[in-house]
Amino acid sequence: MNFTMIKKIREEKNISLRNLSEKSNISYSYISLLENGKKENPSIKIIEELARILEVPVSIFWEG
Repeated sequence: MNFTMIKKIREEKNISLRNLSEKSNISYSYISLLENGKKENPSIKIIEELARILEVPVSIFWEG
């Protein structure tokens, strides 16, 4: 799984980390850890919520 893509997608859509955190109700620090590859294996609920906010398919996180 590749969660470092979150930052790339987020920046392409002009969504700040703080805004993504507020919209998803996922902590700023947790998303930051995912984006920087320091946190692995988030729950499917978190994956689905981030994909929903970023308007991407969940499968994007399994792509290289």
